[in-house]
Amino acid sequence: MNAPIPSSVFRPEQALEEISATWDGKILPQLRDYIAIPAKSPMYDPQWAQNGHIDTVLRNAAAWVEAQKIEGLTLEIIRLEGRTPILFFEVPASRGAADAESSKQTVLMYGHLDKQPEFSGWRSDLGPWTPKYEDGKLYGRGGADDGYAIYASIAAIAEIKRQRLAHPRIVGLIETCEESGSPDLLPYVDALRAPGNNRLGDVGLVGMPFEPFQGIGRQIRAGSPLPLTIPCGYVNTSYGYLTDGPNTGDGEYMSAHYRYSKFRPPYAKPAGDVIAIQGVATLRRFLGGGK
Repeated sequence: MNAPIPSSVFRPEQALEEISATWDGKILPQLRDYIAIPAKSPMYDPQWAQNGHIDTVLRNAAAWVEAQKIEGLTLEIIRLEGRTPILFFEVPASRGAADAESSKQTVLMYGHLDKQPEFSGWRSDLGPWTPKYEDGKLYGRGGADDGYAIYASIAAIAEIKRQRLAHPRIVGLIETCEESGSPDLLPYVDALRAPGNNRLGDVGLVGMPFEPFQGIGRQIRAGSPLPLTIPCGYVNTSYGYLTDGPNTGDGEYMSAHYRYSKFRPPYAKPAGDVIAIQGVATLRRFLGGGK
């Protein structure tokens, strides 16, 4: 699944042309409509359920996805009581159940449709809920973070199908509370990985809200129960650079930053080692192996 696709099979120039046309003709209009809806994350809109904006953008996205008529794609909006809803879609492996190994592999596509609040500082002719396209840029709240994700994901899948490329199983999870710290994400992950009904497949995610030193990623990869683990940082918010234990001390970045700015105190050992341990525990939880 992780081998590069030969250029003789994948036609990148055609892909760029097709996806660019889809973006301009089909996706930009959807993003304009999306920007106009104040679908603020629950942290910024405690009455989100009554206001209905999150439901609206989720339904709009689901309707657009279904209208693309991707071969084999199934989609549903899932709701857990007291939680923000998610959109979940699935595309079977191109070779289907006949190829057992390919069917077991899963690619997970992720995004979110909730937004940060208005904030200030907008140019006089711009605003958070008034989309404006100018010089190739679409202005407004949420278009780049992260309203485009579901549309871009489906456009990519459509192009794979158009070029008749082999692909593993693909699932998509679009949440609606990311800007609030994703408190509802893991309950949905647990629900989708229920014993005897694992709909996510062999996929694990660990989101780290900072820029991790390499030692943290190496610890996560070494302890991960998965065959492939790719640590990455800056998932939601930012707490700057986080050192692993051996590289925590007066000479590292955050200590120097604090000496000059007094903005955020430096870390103390074991620092990021704690995150690495928790990250591995989270991956094991995804696999049903307990804490």
